[in-house]
Amino acid sequence: INFRNWSIPSPISPRGIIAPFWDDLKGKPDVGDSLRVAYHHDETNNRFIVTWLDAYNVVNITPEGKEKIQLILEPRVDNDGDLVFQYHTVWNQNRDRNFSTTGIQSPCNTIGLQYSFFNTYPPSATPIQEGMAIRVTTDPPDPYTVVRDATMPSLEVNLRQNYPNPFNPETVIEFDLPQAAPASLEIYNVKGQKIRTLVAQKLNQGNHQIVWDGRDDSNREVGSGVYLYKLRTPYQTESRRMIMMK
Repeated sequence: INFRNWSIPSPISPRGIIAPFWDDLKGKPDVGDSLRVAYHHDETNNRFIVTWLDAYNVVNITPEGKEKIQLILEPRVDNDGDLVFQYHTVWNQNRDRNFSTTGIQSPCNTIGLQYSFFNTYPPSATPIQEGMAIRVTTDPPDPYTVVRDATMPSLEVNLRQNYPNPFNPETVIEFDLPQAAPASLEIYNVKGQKIRTLVAQKLNQGNHQIVWDGRDDSNREVGSGVYLYKLRTPYQTESRRMIMMK
């Protein structure tokens, strides 16, 4: 299935995701675009291994753009099993401003664990690189100490419901940024297809109000229906739904 990678969890992504490296990948033309995916059941160690041997980023079908990644499933009899993501070769570069996605998501699309999206990571996480591995487990972590900085500013983005909603022919999308940052505001249809980019630039801190005139990037009027507007910043991605009613 050809489906653009999203943040996790996402209501418009495929259901039930295990994503060691969700990006636009393909095989080389001289091998029929095959990603050369290998499967192995290691009965001795009770694990199942999936390896992508020959995947390439669609914008770099060269040895530099090769991705060689492995997923290991380690089931347990009396508890949730573990997942291991291993990275032999990676080229995690920008593709339409969202890089790759790493994480897992439930079949209901409302619960997920995201390690990376938009080239952003949790504060204690190591950026994905060659030779590293990520283990997803329910086992408690090693002892550690949390240091909280009471003066750290909030980085929460406030994306508000558009108004009016439902609307015809235009609506206002309002949001607040806690600090100046690169941002994009895009409109998607229910199939997950991007139809309009409203913002793609660095914005100042504070309140922003963007008008969508109900047209796509080719200046054609869109039909009635449900649309999703998504705001992306380096530190947060938010989305909401709206209804065009003619």
